[in-house]
Amino acid sequence: MRSRRMTLPRGRLSAATAAFITLIAVVAPACNSEKPGAVKLCCDQPRIPPGVPPFAVVIDEVTGPTDGQDVKMRVAFKQKTKRDDVYPALHFLYRYAMTRNTFEPINFVGELYATEGGAQTGGNPVANGATEKGSGPESPTNRITIVSKDGVEALPIMTKEDAAEAVLDRVGALLSARE
Repeated sequence: MRSRRMTLPRGRLSAATAAFITLIAVVAPACNSEKPGAVKLCCDQPRIPPGVPPFAVVIDEVTGPTDGQDVKMRVAFKQKTKRDDVYPALHFLYRYAMTRNTFEPINFVGELYATEGGAQTGGNPVANGATEKGSGPESPTNRITIVSKDGVEALPIMTKEDAAEAVLDRVGALLSARE
């Protein structure tokens, strides 16, 4: 922006005119008409099949040796997504992470966000899925974390039946507390 020299009329300025000129001098530099740049995507983007809401991988962290990797992925939906459509996206992300390299990761954490900015900063995810050795969809055991208004309770790895029972026990306690 080019600045132009401004000449003021000679003589006394009214108080309103002086206040207006001071306001312009203070506010004008703070105004920025440029839009912030888009969040840069980090890596190769998966080819998303029909029926799965489109998303973009924003962060893809891989640590550990090739035969024992830990993978953490943060992705952002490209459009507003219904709750029922979140699970197919999380399921596809899990399959993508498990099959993209020669060796399956030992641990996988996938977090889905409503916006790319949220995924970049790690705000509140819409959904997340995590696996670790001995836990996950292909395993007979699970590790669950129960989040409630009273706090966060991380339970140890247990059978899927015991995990379901633990969740139902908590739900039952909440329902009986309402009565």
